[in-house]
This record gives sequence, structure tokens and C-alpha cells, in this order.
Amino acid sequence: MDSKFCVQIITMKDSFYVWVGPTGDTSMGNLSLALMSAADRSTPAVSNLFGAGTSGDAADNLAERLTKRSGQVCYVSYNLPTRNVLLAEVVQREIVKKLVSLGVFASK
Repeated sequence: MDSKFCVQIITMKDSFYVWVGPTGDTSMGNLSLALMSAADRSTPAVSNLFGAGTSGDAADNLAERLTKRSGQVCYVSYNLPTRNVLLAEVVQREIVKKLVSLGVFASK
């Protein structure tokens, strides 16, 4: 796999922000938000704040998974091609590894 990517994470009180994009490109083409719903604590509520489309869908899905695991509010901007499923899996593993090292997730 040739794709190079960059992950940037900002942790805040009870929330975190994840930006994913190609190395050398700092654009933010979308932003999604996920948080645990007061009505249903098993499924996060997710909203695309801007930049809907396939990358926005990837940001929604990633924000939902990260919120479900952390229980925290999660903002995600995902700016990589969505047709590369293998790349998406590698990216998600890298994000989880970084969130564990930051203490957002407990290691499994």
C-alpha cells in the first residue's frame, strides 16, 4: 500500500478531535460530530456538520465508532479516498493506537 497519511488529534475535556488526510495536505473537507444520546446510551447520535458526501460518510462512521468506544464527544474530519477499504482499516488502527497512548481509550 503506497498511501501516506497523517493523523492529528486534539484532546479536550470530555471530547476529542481527529483529523485524517494525505501527508502534505491540510485541507478540511468535512466535519462530523458524534456523541452519546441521552435517550439511547447504546448508539451515538451522529451529525455531519459540513462537507457531506462519501468522505463525510466515512467521517460519520469513524466518529460513531470512536464515540461508542470512548463514551466521549468526537469530532472527525476524514479527508482520504473512501474507496480504499484497506487504507481505512490501517487509518483506524493508527487512530486507536494514538488514542490509547493519549489515555482516551483503555488498551485492550
